[in-house]
Amino acid sequence: MRRTIVFDTETTGLSSSRDEIISLSIIDYNGNVLFNSYIKPYFHKTWKEAEAIHGISPEDVKDAPYAHEVVDKVREIFNEADVLITYNGQFDMGMLERWNI
Repeated sequence: MRRTIVFDTETTGLSSSRDEIISLSIIDYNGNVLFNSYIKPYFHKTWKEAEAIHGISPEDVKDAPYAHEVVDKVREIFNEADVLITYNGQFDMGMLERWNI
């Protein structure tokens, strides 16, 4: 049986080389939440243009884990998946590739 996951990222902007993930949600095909967390960015302190779109503020992520604190768990979820579904796949995968996923 194939393991299908659906995921989405929210970021500090639209540059896959400069911007950072600030939210990652992953569910399985049945809608069970596998991972859902804000992520505290290392370098960005504000992201006003992106915040106007997704509504995630620096205040929202101030107590969130950093990427290095969650990457092993996220990598495990992706390694077990056979099918990936996402809204903006090329961009989201580019962001996760920076986490070596």
